[in-house]
Amino acid sequence: MKIKALVGICALSSMVGCASYNANPYTALADNQHAIQEAAKKANGGKVGLETITLKDTVSPSLTCRAAGPVNPAPGKTVQQYIEEALKMELYMGGVYVPEARNRIRAQLTSLGFSSVGDAHWALGLHLASDSLPQGYNADVKYPFSASFFADYACRDVAEAFAPAVQQLVRKAVTAPEFQQLIAPLAESGLIQK
Repeated sequence: MKIKALVGICALSSMVGCASYNANPYTALADNQHAIQEAAKKANGGKVGLETITLKDTVSPSLTCRAAGPVNPAPGKTVQQYIEEALKMELYMGGVYVPEARNRIRAQLTSLGFSSVGDAHWALGLHLASDSLPQGYNADVKYPFSASFFADYACRDVAEAFAPAVQQLVRKAVTAPEFQQLIAPLAESGLIQK
């Protein structure tokens, strides 16, 4: 009887160890689009493209939750791809995204992590720069959420909190005062006098 119980516990722990926790699909926010549209008006209708989002060397893309399994933004996508698609969606719906635009946003994920115990939160950081704002600026968020005591449930909580954490990261990026300059139209060299 003890052997059956031990085999059952081992089987259960091996199943938990193999679990994978997927985030919900990203959904655009009207507040983000409104902020983008307002910035575009102030920037005289700037249009931008978006380069592939990169990961800073010091940031690990591996997201394992309590040794229970990996947290994935979406099956077959990296965190960078998830955030890139989110930002692209918001820029497009805000009316400023044009794939072939001369002004290109370059973004790098500068921090990526979460805690599923105590002060449960996602910590995300993004550095954004463009041809019209080469020095760029940072957008950083610490998105709090409630996490269960039990590992399996807590890891599901982590995955479910990822999409709203990214929404908040995009909001921080597009409401920053520098965003207006980030999307400002590039000056035509022949028209500008120095």
